[in-house]
Order: sequence, then C-alpha cells, then structure tokens
Amino acid sequence: MGVSVREKIKGSGVWWVFVRHKGKRWSKKIGPKPLAKKLSEQIQAKLILGEYNDQKKAEPLNYYIQEWLNEYILILRHQSTYERYNGLYLKYIKANIGQKIITDLTSADVKKLLLQIFRQKSKKTAELSLTILRGGIQQAIDAQVIKHDPTTGVLKALRLTEPAKNINPFTKSETAHILSIAQKIYPFKKYCFFLCAFRTGMRLGELIALEWRDLSFNGRYIKVQRSYRRTLRESTKTGKIRYVDMSEQLYTALKQLQQESQDEIIFSHNSTYWAQNSVRNTWRQLLKKAEIDYRKFHAIRHTYATLLIQANVSLGYIKNQLGHHSIRITVDTYGHWIPDDNRASINVLDKTDL
Repeated sequence: MGVSVREKIKGSGVWWVFVRHKGKRWSKKIGPKPLAKKLSEQIQAKLILGEYNDQKKAEPLNYYIQEWLNEYILILRHQSTYERYNGLYLKYIKANIGQKIITDLTSADVKKLLLQIFRQKSKKTAELSLTILRGGIQQAIDAQVIKHDPTTGVLKALRLTEPAKNINPFTKSETAHILSIAQKIYPFKKYCFFLCAFRTGMRLGELIALEWRDLSFNGRYIKVQRSYRRTLRESTKTGKIRYVDMSEQLYTALKQLQQESQDEIIFSHNSTYWAQNSVRNTWRQLLKKAEIDYRKFHAIRHTYATLLIQANVSLGYIKNQLGHHSIRITVDTYGHWIPDDNRASINVLDKTDL
C-alpha cells in the first residue's frame, strides 16, 4: 500500500497522484502540487481506514486521447505535430468512435474507422489516426482501466494498399528556365532562395530557417538542423541533422549573397523569417511568369532527386542528401526513375564462354 506525488514529466509543473493498493497501481493527473499533496493525504487516510474504493470508472475514448495529446504530445513533441494529431483526432475520431466507452471499444470498431479514413483520404492518414488511437488506448492501459489493446494487428489485417505517388518533377530544361526567369524578375536574394531549393532538395521549412552559421564555405556544405513553420523554429522533420553539399553555382551565389547580407537569417524578409504561405505565393507567380504548369513547391525536392538519379548518382548519396530515414524510402519513392540500362545485359546468357 502506498501513495506518492510526482510529475510524470519532470519540470512540466503538472503533478500526479500515484497509488499502489492490493497489487494494483493507478495514477491520476491533478495539476498544482499542493492540490495533489492534499488529495494524496486523503487517499492515504482512506486506505488506512479501509474506506477507499479503487475501482476506476471507464471513460469514453475521447477522454484518453485528449489526455494523451495534452500531457504527452503537446509537451514532448513539436507544436506542429500536436496540431496535426489534434486536427486528425477532431476530424476523424472524435465524432465517429470517440464517444465509445473505452471498455466497449473493439477491433472491429477500429478497422471500420481506418477503412473509412483510408477511402476518404490515404493510407498515411489512416496510419497516423491509428497512432492517435493507440496513444489514447495506452493511457487507459496505464491507468489499468483496460488490459488489452484492441488496435493490435488491425493494420496488418486490413492490408491497406494504394497506388504509388504520382511524382511529377520538372525536367532539366524546365529547371533552367524557371531559374532564369527568377533571376530576371526577382531581387538576388529571392533568386538565391530558388537556386538553393533546386540545388539542395531541402524542404521549404528548412530553407526558410537557414542561417549563415549553417554554411561551411570551406567544406562547401550546408548543415540542415532546423525548420521553420508559422511562427516556430523546430528541428528537421526527421529530428536529425544532415549535411547537404553545395554545387559550384550555389556556392558562388551564396558567397556573393553573404557579402550583401546584414542578417543572420540567409533568406530573411524584413529581417524576419519568410512566411511559408508568402513563399508559396511567390512560387506560384514564378511558374506563371515562366509559363509552366503549376506544381507544389515540394516538386522541387522531387526534381532534385530525379535529376541526380538520371545522372546515375548513387541512391545512397541521394538518400543522405535528402535526409531519408532509410534507403528503402528513397527506392520506394524514386525507384521507377532509375534508368534501365541493363536490357542488353541479358545477352550475356547467350555466350558460351562464361
């Protein structure tokens, strides 16, 4: 038997009461430390007198998901991750199965919801929704309200498959034309921004967050270690630092830009970070001026990868430059762009002197 008070996440300022009684353990979020201590003393007294009923009431799934989002994701993950998870929860889970009491939730409920999300949106959205469901369910397991996870094995059982993404990169000539137009109609800094995008394949937020201290002109590389979205600076999408090589053309342009710059932020706008929506609007205008059909800004990243592949650059190098977790992602995304130069090789089987 025992009652204790502590923070689940040290330094969060959110205090919990932890109870061990008759071989069972459970915890309850309270908030301020004085209130948690007061409640723990009350529980301790009731345990001693044998008056405490530790049978916990099962709450709806929504209760546990909201607890998980606010106590873990909001504190431990990026703000953008919290916003994304919370948005998916509100859109797909809350009204569908969120009102179900956690003890009544079944694998069939989860499968039905994931299939609905998959048909409406995509496999990735279904997988992210499952992550959110599992987070809430784990909260209930930790609180010993339920013993088993009804989401176990559901994704494998559903075997969700979807066609490969339709990647539509720019050709080498289109790339040269876009950069030529950018150089003509925009100030040098904006031209350098688009040149850097095409020559590094960096994500939009990573480009915006670049500072001069991230560049090594001696080593001729860029240290990609943060991203910028809305009003927040965060680590990269993968959470890892990577080093991207500078081409001769990019090296020369950035060297010149540095001599003209007075800001720490390389592609600053009025000494602040360039807003993503503003960049997208400029990008749309640039394609219109170049008389090229609109494609999302992310198509520049695809262009970077496919042009390197067509130049017979190794997939391992491309994987490292893009910052993919594994080469499997690179192959799955861009494998069909690998030039097929091996057709004539089949004739070696006809030779008799092997």
